[in-house]
Amino acid sequence: MSERGAFMAPYSFSRMLSHPYGKTSQAHSHFLPTPFRYPPYSAPCIPFNWMLKEGCADKVKALELGFVPELEEQAHQAMGFETNWVQTKRNQLVMLDTFFSAFQPRKSLCFFYAKRTPLVDDPRRVLIGVGWVTHVGDPVEYLYSEKKQHDSVIWERAIQHSMRPDFADGFLLPYHEVLAYLGEHPDADPTPYVAFVPDEHFWAFSFASEHVTNDGAVASLLSCAKALGNIERIVPGPWQKVRAGSMRG
Repeated sequence: MSERGAFMAPYSFSRMLSHPYGKTSQAHSHFLPTPFRYPPYSAPCIPFNWMLKEGCADKVKALELGFVPELEEQAHQAMGFETNWVQTKRNQLVMLDTFFSAFQPRKSLCFFYAKRTPLVDDPRRVLIGVGWVTHVGDPVEYLYSEKKQHDSVIWERAIQHSMRPDFADGFLLPYHEVLAYLGEHPDADPTPYVAFVPDEHFWAFSFASEHVTNDGAVASLLSCAKALGNIERIVPGPWQKVRAGSMRG
């Protein structure tokens, strides 16, 4: 979801975000670069599958959401080209607000993962760390040079989490230290030290951000506990305490 140095930063910072079509679409020429603030210990969360028209159709039907397809048709006519993504602010907020409404501070876990790591050449997702959601950021609308019919919100929202360097309320797997160990032991198999996402929950760890089911969360925590059990043999640290905490989570 984010680089370690960013989502573990103990300070806030901002970056300017530009609409992907801002420089190529006349219908988006009034969109301005917009500041987006990342609070301390936060990460950007973007549920791409919820913003794909194909991906969100079943969700709209199942959850009886107030999505208005006609607005998307009007937007595409104004743009002069078709896209696979939800374009209008109203429909974007329907999907995004629904997705983020499932996040409950201090009750919802957040799992950080990577598609690729220098540890192993493996197509499985790799779990990086686990903590509690502590705060969900508000939606941010793009700034405009002038008000026009076409509008949009930034898809990402800043999610603050409980993970800290002292491992008191969440944990990061010590992959940097594992990588150093493997550098000194080139014949060692790295696989036991990696927490893989269980295969049956692969799609919950795709499209950047997605909901994880209860059984998916338990299976992922078990994977972390197994990897930490092996890591504690080669990397000093409070891994027994972390494992006990992950099992309680």
